[in-house]
Amino acid sequence: FPGARNQKGAQVGLLKIQACYDLRAQSFVHFSLSSYRRNDQAASPEVLPLVRAGDLIIRDLGYFVLAVLQQIAAANAYFLSRLRLGVSVWEAEGRQRVNLLRRLRNSPAHLDGQFWLGKEQGSVRLVAIRLPTAVAAERRRKARQNRDRRCPPSAERLALLGWAIFITNVPATRLSAQAVAEVYGLRWRIETIFKAWKSYFALTE
Repeated sequence: FPGARNQKGAQVGLLKIQACYDLRAQSFVHFSLSSYRRNDQAASPEVLPLVRAGDLIIRDLGYFVLAVLQQIAAANAYFLSRLRLGVSVWEAEGRQRVNLLRRLRNSPAHLDGQFWLGKEQGSVRLVAIRLPTAVAAERRRKARQNRDRRCPPSAERLALLGWAIFITNVPATRLSAQAVAEVYGLRWRIETIFKAWKSYFALTE
């Protein structure tokens, strides 16, 4: 499992564990191992054989692949993901590109509507909720301190970090805008489990 090279040029081993967790059953349903060089987008389709009609797949932003989300919907299942900033947003009717920041600034506390992502990628429900000032400020602080100083965040990106923006195919009749944010928060369970592994399993030994 080859990883990156350190400052002295020596290569280290880095193992990446991909896992799918069933929140209702509180159990894992899938594992795979790969080199750390294989990014999460490449692993995004691994969930597809596990999808059953009626499932809700909650996706981390690192697994954001529009084609995979389309395949989840084609299996009569549901997806819930944050929106990757930079993906173009279009009106569901008329195919006019949306200035998302301008639309959000003209919205009240939240925006909830049908839009088209990436010209050929189909209609999704977009839900955006304005974040508290302190939360937005912390997100912007982290963005400014990103690892790659050559690509500082644009003013538009920093402004959009004042919103929690999700995409889903769950209709509003089944999940309100506020409930979308609350359900997405359940995804943090997997992060807690991984942190426990790293802290207590002595994996490096």
